[in-house]
Amino acid sequence: MAIKEEYGLSFERLKVVDWGLTYTCSGSSSIEGSGSLALLLDMLSDNEPQFLLDEVELAITGGSYEEYYSPDGAQGHNGVRIVSPNAIINGTFTMPLTELKLLLQEWIAFVEQ
Repeated sequence: MAIKEEYGLSFERLKVVDWGLTYTCSGSSSIEGSGSLALLLDMLSDNEPQFLLDEVELAITGGSYEEYYSPDGAQGHNGVRIVSPNAIINGTFTMPLTELKLLLQEWIAFVEQ
């Protein structure tokens, strides 16, 4: 089972007139953390998922990493705080870094298809 399915997430491509192709993620209200993860992925721009993935990988391997990541345009607590071995998403949901890594890899693969 893909990690996105575990968290009840759905990835979609939308073609917007005069804008082009855009990517969106929706979550499930019945699964803890799904909404926070969907909001995070929705807010990431083209190159931000890879930057965040790099920071997560550094944290997993014991390297030097940015403790707090906030996507462009994010307000308030909308971001990721890395407290190894976990990540706190939008200040409300805690998940293992290994699962966030898998989710980011799935999102990047989807966007690059």
